[in-house]
Amino acid sequence: MTKRLIGVAITVAGLVLGTGCGASSAPNKADPDQARAVLRDALEAWKKGETSDDLLARTPSVRVLDPDWQKGAKLISFEIGADAPFAAEQRVSVVLKLQHAGRPSTNKKVMYAIGTSPSITIVREEDS
Repeated sequence: MTKRLIGVAITVAGLVLGTGCGASSAPNKADPDQARAVLRDALEAWKKGETSDDLLARTPSVRVLDPDWQKGAKLISFEIGADAPFAAEQRVSVVLKLQHAGRPSTNKKVMYAIGTSPSITIVREEDS
């Protein structure tokens, strides 16, 4: 009888965990080449003086979250470094040369997490 109860409990747990919360699915893995290309395009746009909202208005839209960009820092230059997959995103290291109002320019090594499907997202992670 105890073995039967354990079997029923395992079966119920499997059904509950297997069905999940509906039709949601995990995002597709980011395409590494596309991730680097959209990051380069976004950084070039920042360097030219565009805002992250300008990229959101593009087709396809690109959602960028970078605290220095949102605070109005000027991007003087950038150097894209190594990249590696992480979960469904592609992580890319970048050295940014930034100019904040009234301060000398500084170099910052940062990491971006880029998603390419179902939408394009670029999120700056903690500074490295």
